Amino acid sequence: MSIVFWIIVAAVVVGSLAGLWMVFEKAGEKGWKAIIPFYNCYVLIRISGHSGWWLALLLSPVVVILLGAEMISGSMEVAATNPNYSFPVLASLFLNGVILLLQVVIITSVVVGYDVARSFGKGLGFTIGLSVLPFIFLPILGFGKSEYRGPVAHPRMVAQGSGAHLPTPPASQEQEKKEDTPVEAKDSSSNEEKKENKKGEKEEKQADSDASNDQ
Repeated sequence: MSIVFWIIVAAVVVGSLAGLWMVFEKAGEKGWKAIIPFYNCYVLIRISGHSGWWLALLLSPVVVILLGAEMISGSMEVAATNPNYSFPVLASLFLNGVILLLQVVIITSVVVGYDVARSFGKGLGFTIGLSVLPFIFLPILGFGKSEYRGPVAHPRMVAQGSGAHLPTPPASQEQEKKEDTPVEAKDSSSNEEKKENKKGEKEEKQADSDASNDQ
């Protein structure tokens, strides 16, 4: 293979990892997690708001292929000594299982990509770009102006600690204080009005009693 091919491959890999690094940074995760295989998938799943157990769906074909390869190797040894052994049937079942799991992986990847895009304010079109051309759209997402809005997949999972989570920003805390302040001010003002009304009633009664005494 020519050196141009390897330059293109290196550019694709570096671009994808750099974009993923910045995506992690925006989401409040450490950027170095992007360069660790499989663990970066786990972090990305959590950023989207899904449970980390979704990683098992992505890794299921790898496990099946390893187990299937071991089974096929043993079956070939048995088939060499037993002509009636149904090796083609076993191979067909194994191949169908791998194809099914690959479909699961594709669907899971698209769903996670869609929720990651939504978490950064993007839509379906950007999801297609992440799925087809991740080495282009990951840098756009990471180095662009889009900001992480929180995991949109299952916001309730954030409170339960099973999804991605970020600390409450100071702005929201100040907003909560501002929302509580008018209520407290309203209560204090109503109490002052009641006191003034009672004071006025007492003064009126005192004036009436003084007038009756003069008569």
